[in-house]
Amino acid sequence: MRTATARLSEVLYAFTSSAASNGSAFGGFTGNTTWYNVVLALAMLIGRYLPMIFVLALAGSLAAQRPGVVTVGTLRTYSPLFIGLLVSTILIVVGLEFFPALALGPLAEGVH
Repeated sequence: MRTATARLSEVLYAFTSSAASNGSAFGGFTGNTTWYNVVLALAMLIGRYLPMIFVLALAGSLAAQRPGVVTVGTLRTYSPLFIGLLVSTILIVVGLEFFPALALGPLAEGVH
């Protein structure tokens, strides 16, 4: 018999997966009931369309704004400084995302 935490994990994964529009679930999860079909379908709709509505609302509010005054301290998006800052930020964020997997995976096996 499965424990309550195992059942909670199965239900949590089913809802998370449905909200991400994936729709997968654990093998032991019996979600083919009317309740789960309706609630997981609602989770799919909310998970798919609510972020779109928020992004469109944000885009509308940004489009309605007037451009700011350009001064000496304005960082122009076409300058080499902006491009360098953007590329270095992307490299740092990507490096911080993949470093733990590299440290715990092949590098840890190589230490053995």
